[in-house]
Amino acid sequence: MTRVFASDFDRTLYFMGEPEEVKPADLAAVEAYQRQGGLFGVCTGRSLKGVTLAIGERVRFDFYILVSGALILDGAMNVIHKRCISRPLLRELCERCCGYEMVIQANDTVYTFDRPHPLQTKITTLDDIEGGDLYGVSIATDSFESARRLTREFNTVYADTLTAHQNYADVDVAPKDCSKGHAIEFIRSHLAADRIGCIGDGHNDMPMIEKADMPFTFSYAPAEVRQRACHVVGSVAEALRIFQSSG
Repeated sequence: MTRVFASDFDRTLYFMGEPEEVKPADLAAVEAYQRQGGLFGVCTGRSLKGVTLAIGERVRFDFYILVSGALILDGAMNVIHKRCISRPLLRELCERCCGYEMVIQANDTVYTFDRPHPLQTKITTLDDIEGGDLYGVSIATDSFESARRLTREFNTVYADTLTAHQNYADVDVAPKDCSKGHAIEFIRSHLAADRIGCIGDGHNDMPMIEKADMPFTFSYAPAEVRQRACHVVGSVAEALRIFQSSG
C-alpha cells in the first residue's frame, strides 16, 4: 500500500521565531514514517526558496506542493505540474491592491515592493522580475473580515482566471483551479497513492483537508477547520503515528 502524507508548513511543521523552529519529535516521526515506506511532502502557499531556506536539510521531502498548488515538484525538485499567471493580469492585481502589503511568488523566489523580510527580494516595479514563471500573489490585510471580503471579490471578478484563498488576514491568489485540494488530487494520481493523510491549521488548508482520506488539524485551528478534520492533534508526530496505525 502506498501511503502519502502532506503537511502544511507554517505553524504546522515550521514555527518561525520559536526556539525550536522544527520540533525534534516531528523530525524523528517523519524519518520513521519514511523508513517504513511512507511518502512525506509539504503543501504550502510558500515558494520553493521560502521552504528550503527556512528548513534547510532537516526534512527530506518526497514531493513539494508550492504556491497553493500552482507549482508541484517531485522529491528531486523536478517540475511535475505548473500553472502561471500572465504578467498583464499580475500587473492589474498589483494595481488593485496597491494599498496593501503584498508579496509576489515568481521563479521560486518571493518578491515585495515593501521592506523585505530575510527570505524576500525587494523590487521597485514588476519589470524587476525577470522570467515568465509568475505563480501567485499573497496580500496582507488588516483583519479576517477584510481578507474574507477581498477573497470573495477576487473569486467573483477573476472567476475565469484566478483562485483566491483566505489564510486568516491574508489572501493567497493563484491561477484558476489551483488549490491545496487540487494538488492533493494530482499527487494521489501521480504517486498512485492508496491512502492520503494531511495536516494543516488554516482556512486555506480546507481544500486539502476535504480531499484527503485522513485529515488532521490542531486545537488552535479555526472552528471550521477543526470541524472538517478527522483528528485534532498536538503535532505532526502525533498525526503520523495515528496515520501509520490506521487501516
